[in-house]
Amino acid sequence: MTKLLEKAQVVENKEVASGIYKCRLRTSKIAKECKPGNFINISVGSNSQFLLKRPFGVHNVIGNELEILYRVRGKGTDVMTSLVAGDSLDLLGPLGNGFSLFEGKKILLLGGGMGIAPLYYLEKELSKDNEVITMYAVKTREELVDIKVSNLVVHIDKEEGCFACDKLEDVLIKNNIEMLYICGPDALMKLSYQIAKKHGVYTEVSLEARMACGFGACVGCVVETVSGLKKVCNEGPVFKAEEIWG
Repeated sequence: MTKLLEKAQVVENKEVASGIYKCRLRTSKIAKECKPGNFINISVGSNSQFLLKRPFGVHNVIGNELEILYRVRGKGTDVMTSLVAGDSLDLLGPLGNGFSLFEGKKILLLGGGMGIAPLYYLEKELSKDNEVITMYAVKTREELVDIKVSNLVVHIDKEEGCFACDKLEDVLIKNNIEMLYICGPDALMKLSYQIAKKHGVYTEVSLEARMACGFGACVGCVVETVSGLKKVCNEGPVFKAEEIWG
């Protein structure tokens, strides 16, 4: 996959939930090259202000435009909230290995919190040729982003009195799920995979890590797998769950 460096223009940047923003960027080439599960690296502010680019999963692609979801967590993302239409940003992408795409399957997507970001684009692609359910889990209603997918199940921990993985087994069985894709906190992904494994459900996970360079040079995003150390940025971020937890 060719990695492209280009200057993108901000089309829209708005708050869509408490502390969570959606930014749409117009690109010349990168958007059309993106696949579900890829990420992009964005230069935030001036080079003297923030030396390292920030990685963001691709949330959606519409022609030559792409969208990202981001939560305000530090100085970099705080600066991004002030972006307005017409501003420009340096982008590097598409980066990483994406999700596997299949046809004729019964599929469950499980997004925990900001883990919903890359799953929205994945749902768009998979729902063309598969039966897809999207399970979107958040802690509180305030952090719930309004997303439009074909079959959405929303789980709010504080309202349900339990975690999404506590209901996962029932969802897998009732819907005869064959494949599970997960993005979210490590604990959620690991426990959900263990449940899916019990029922022979093929599972892929998208990992988060400190991906400073985005293409494997800095070795800052290494994770332990059953076959040794691997770099999340260029050997992931999507892995078969069995590669991570056996």
